[in-house]
Amino acid sequence: MSTTTAGDLVRKALGKILVIGTQDTLSSSEMDDGLDALNLMLDSWRLERLSIWSLKHDSKALTGSVGTYTIGPGGDIDTVRPTKIEDAFVRYSNADYMLDVIGQVQFDQIPYKNLTGVPRKLFYDAAMPLGSITVFPIPLSSAFTLYINSYGEIESFANTSDVFNLAPGYARAIINNLAIELAPDYNKSAPAEVVKVAMESKRNLKRLNTQDVIAQVDKALLRPSVVYDITSDGYR
Repeated sequence: MSTTTAGDLVRKALGKILVIGTQDTLSSSEMDDGLDALNLMLDSWRLERLSIWSLKHDSKALTGSVGTYTIGPGGDIDTVRPTKIEDAFVRYSNADYMLDVIGQVQFDQIPYKNLTGVPRKLFYDAAMPLGSITVFPIPLSSAFTLYINSYGEIESFANTSDVFNLAPGYARAIINNLAIELAPDYNKSAPAEVVKVAMESKRNLKRLNTQDVIAQVDKALLRPSVVYDITSDGYR
């Protein structure tokens, strides 16, 4: 089984726009430029939920009376800094409590932020280089563990010799989309067939990564109507 590297992706992308032939060799500067373009493209894909094949799962034992924690390399939650937190919950005594992931405006509207109790909301400030997670109410003890699901990382490449380890289907999408990205640098336009395959292959990834939505109904809407029972002189 052959091994695909970042350099292979760059060469195949340039071949799509006829910059090089199958037997040609790229200069080191051309390879470096291609690697930069590849990483920039993948960096933008990290912002698209449906371009990511999985969510990243992290957990943190919370400290009583502490509501805010940094997240990122070297932070309180020492992991890759999330682009976005998809959902979260806290576990207490083997029971899980879902958290509402709220934005800045909703967090600002909380009048008394020092309230302690069972956390029910989470606000994520995606600051750099460390993000900041705040749970509300502040945990009343250290018996809570926070679990978060965030946008996973699409790997980047430090060198052209780095091995490509992405999920099936990504190589085709990367090669053809990278060809479109690189074409203007060589005063070329990507062939229509390359554009078509680039769109189709990325659309296939997004279709595969789409999560099934389970319809839910407010339980209050399912409650039976209140009926007065004359035999018991009460409501049922």
